[in-house]
Amino acid sequence: MRLPPADDGIQKKKKYFAPEITLAPDGLLHSKYVSRKVGGSAVYALCWRKAIERLHSGNLKRMAGKMVLSPSLPEYIAHLLRLRVLQELELLTERLEYSMRCGKNLGYPAVILRRLSYDEWGLLKSNGTIPYPNAVAILVVPQPNRHPITKERPAPSMSTSPPDDEEFPEARPPLSELIPNSDMSPHDETGILPRLEIPLYNSITAFPSRSQRAALFQFLTRILAAERFLKRLKNYVRSDIRESENGKPSSRKGSHAFVLCSDSCTIRRGDSAAVALALWRLRMYEADGWVPSS
Repeated sequence: MRLPPADDGIQKKKKYFAPEITLAPDGLLHSKYVSRKVGGSAVYALCWRKAIERLHSGNLKRMAGKMVLSPSLPEYIAHLLRLRVLQELELLTERLEYSMRCGKNLGYPAVILRRLSYDEWGLLKSNGTIPYPNAVAILVVPQPNRHPITKERPAPSMSTSPPDDEEFPEARPPLSELIPNSDMSPHDETGILPRLEIPLYNSITAFPSRSQRAALFQFLTRILAAERFLKRLKNYVRSDIRESENGKPSSRKGSHAFVLCSDSCTIRRGDSAAVALALWRLRMYEADGWVPSS
């Protein structure tokens, strides 16, 4: 056994150096794909781009160390929020395809996703209301164009690394807008209660990466394939085909608009509400009009 050294009564002062801390997002992705980081200090911030851009070391005095904020942090958070939408869509797609293969939960012919026809999409834009009672989101997702030289469409990507194929055209629609739901608006004679509004998302703005838009379009078409299987199995007949002004059935050619639905019946087949929540987080993060009170 070694004896401790004799104390000579002289205590040397040790200089303390504060560690350098890099602020990084955590918990934005689904736990199936990425686990949360364990240990270390943490700080909570609003899910808002402008709040992240205003972060500086003075806001984080309780953090024990020198805080380092990367200038690309706001863009990286936006990338992770988009990736979370794709992850929730992939989980929903896998759940529906598994039910289709194994024949489970097929007794509930509730449609989770449907593609609007060109006439239905035109009617929605002209009326400015959504006539679908269980709609929680509308996604406008055109298929990405082919490369002008290679003539190939972009490969779908769900990489956690920031993409290098983002496009920001000058004339682009807003990321999202709220449209009243005509079938679910509460009856309020006083006019105090607001009308129920459904978010409409434009994928060209919400997903500037062509590879991410390709993944988004791929998941939507796979879900539609599972929905068509259920319709054939249950001899499902569409009752919501509206007639045109001359009394003839409207065109059933598919548009770029997809309606995501959620209610007590759809939850038995798949959790589409999780997709709607992930989309709403992206909308909150990129919001421009809201300013926090000081």
